Amino acid sequence: MVFFEYQILAQAFYDDATNHLLFTVPAGLSLVVSKLNIASLGGDCYFRVFAVPSGQELEEKHTIAFDVLLGVREATAVLQGATLIEGDSIYVHAIDGVAFSLFGKLVPVTQVP
Repeated sequence: MVFFEYQILAQAFYDDATNHLLFTVPAGLSLVVSKLNIASLGGDCYFRVFAVPSGQELEEKHTIAFDVLLGVREATAVLQGATLIEGDSIYVHAIDGVAFSLFGKLVPVTQVP
């Protein structure tokens, strides 16, 4: 069994109802996701998360979470345990103040479990 020390790979705050690129897996690496944490920093808010395969444009079919409601100062996590390959991207979308934190480990393609 392989154990990793997970790192903070990306953090962002959005409230503008626009899709934003949060992270793209660099060439020659894979990403083992610990979790993508999503937190409301104010009142009720909504978020979306998309996982887009390398070489593709963001489309509805890439939706992981869509207009999920978070209450005042609530938090949740998605993408736990996912493995993304080089070039794959994570996009996020927020309405009314959401913080995103991506935790995981980048590993050389030859070491992916």
